[in-house]
Parts: sequence; structure tokens; C-alpha cells
Amino acid sequence: MDCLSVIADVVTLLGVPSIAVSEWLLWQQWREFQRPKIVSEDCLEFCIGRTAINLTPLQTLRFLPRQGDIVHLPGEGAEFGQGTYRIASLEYIYLQPRERKVRQPSASELKKVIARIERFSAHD
Repeated sequence: MDCLSVIADVVTLLGVPSIAVSEWLLWQQWREFQRPKIVSEDCLEFCIGRTAINLTPLQTLRFLPRQGDIVHLPGEGAEFGQGTYRIASLEYIYLQPRERKVRQPSASELKKVIARIERFSAHD
């Protein structure tokens, strides 16, 4: 019986902390899942007026376009966004990181870039 008691004590000493850590990780995942997320988060969004015609994930970009650049966007035909555009202006949206390691008042992450575009014709 002493052997069984020692095994139970060891399992308790190792099991309770591991259960606590697992619960903490699950709680963090649940909290992250419950956080509202916008569709275009972490994207470069191309807009004409108030209408978004194209989204590109930021992590796939090698560089961000600049004001005045000419871009060729894919789409479902000219009426659904396909065409050549000039970047009229850019807006950068920064938010606080989800998990901040160090408390700093200036900590922020680039979460979204909005490129205001206009149709481009070679005659301009």
C-alpha cells in the first residue's frame, strides 16, 4: 500500500500543475477566439470611395504601395474591380498587440492598410 500511496502522491504533484497550465492556455485561446475580428484585419484593402474591391494579406506583400503608384488588380471583369488603378492615398491603422510582453505606452502593430484608389488610364 505504501508504494501505491507514493505513486498517487507523484501523480498528484505532477498532474495538478499540468492541469492548471492547460486550463490557463485554454482560457487564453477562448479569450482570443471571443475577441471581435474585422474581415479585413491584417490586410491591404483597396477602396474606391467607400467600396472595397480587393483584399491582400499583409504577410504576403514584399512591400507596400506608395501614393501615386500604379497597380493592376484582378477581379471578375471590369465591373467587379478588375483593372488598372492609381493609388490616391494610404491610411495606416495601428492597434495594440494582443499579447504585450512589456508595458510600453507606444507599443502598436500595423493591422490594416487602406489604399484609396482611382481608375487609371494611359491618357492621364
